[in-house]
Amino acid sequence: MAAAANTQFIEIAKTLPPRLIRFFTRFPPKPETAAEPVLAPRKVPILKEDGTTKYTIEPNNRHVTSEHPTEDPNYNPFLPWQNPTTQKWRAPMYNMRKQAGLVRLARAHGVEELLPWTIKKQAVREARRELGSRVRGTGEGQQVKGHSWERAMMFKVRQRETAMTEMPKLIREWKTRGHGVGWKKYPR
Repeated sequence: MAAAANTQFIEIAKTLPPRLIRFFTRFPPKPETAAEPVLAPRKVPILKEDGTTKYTIEPNNRHVTSEHPTEDPNYNPFLPWQNPTTQKWRAPMYNMRKQAGLVRLARAHGVEELLPWTIKKQAVREARRELGSRVRGTGEGQQVKGHSWERAMMFKVRQRETAMTEMPKLIREWKTRGHGVGWKKYPR
C-alpha cells in the first residue's frame, strides 16, 4: 500500500514544473502526522463586531535557530530569521514577489497546501480579507482621523445650511435697500 502511494506521489511530482520541484527538493513538505514544530504559526483570536470570535493564523516570525536555517527542519524560507550569534535579522530566502510566483504556480498545479506558511497563500489572504482592514477608527463608536478637508467639511456644511436658512432675510434686506445703490447709507 505504501509503495503504491509513493509511486502515486512520484507521478504527481513528475507533472510539476522544475521550479516547484527544486523548491520541494530544497524544502520538503512537512508530513501532517509529524509532531508540531517548535515555532508553529499561532492562532490569534479576533473579536468581531457581532460578538463572535474569529481565529486567524499568524506565523511566529521570531525564528531563531542555533544553526544555519537550511539545516533546521522547521525553517520557513518565506519568513525572516534571526542569527543567534550576531542577533541580526536576515531577510527571507524568497522575497514577496518570488513567494507570490511560487504560490501561483503551486495553486495552478494543486499543491498550494504543501507550501510553508506565507502571507501570499490563498487561505491566508481570504482570512485577512474576511477580517477587513484593521484601520484605527473603523470599530463601533470610533472615528477615523481623515484628511484635513474631510474634518473641516462638516463645519462648512453647517455654515452653508445656516446661510441658506438666512437667505430669505438677506434677500428682503437687499430688496429694501436697493440693488447696490446707496448701500453705504444703511447701517448694518
